[in-house]
Amino acid sequence: MSFAVLLGAVLGNAAIKSGALVAAVLLFTATGIALLADRRSDRRELENHRRLVWHYCKIKNDQDSAFHIIEWDDTLIIDERGDTHEKVRMRLQALRSDHWFISLGSGCGWPQPARFRRKVKCPYVTCSRTALRAHRF
Repeated sequence: MSFAVLLGAVLGNAAIKSGALVAAVLLFTATGIALLADRRSDRRELENHRRLVWHYCKIKNDQDSAFHIIEWDDTLIIDERGDTHEKVRMRLQALRSDHWFISLGSGCGWPQPARFRRKVKCPYVTCSRTALRAHRF
């Protein structure tokens, strides 16, 4: 609103004022559309990078066994709405010194929509000789 008042003070003619206001609105709209398009391309690029990392992790894990499973405890709780809560506790022993991570996969068995995937929470705890940290993604 203050922009329109400023235009009224600077420009005297009503046609010039309305033309300048329409041009400003179109400029803001075009900028918003350009930002949304850039955000979508960034999301596509991020998804491509995720798939690439997953692919290389799968290749690395399929080559040979780099760890020995000492203990594996998997608990799955299904509530009355059908929601599942899974708790996996494992102890692994690394067989090679160059093995710094493991990749775990779990899924629902069907192509889940993005609105459901956003609600998934996966807290995990990492153990090392020096520290015990909890992370969430």
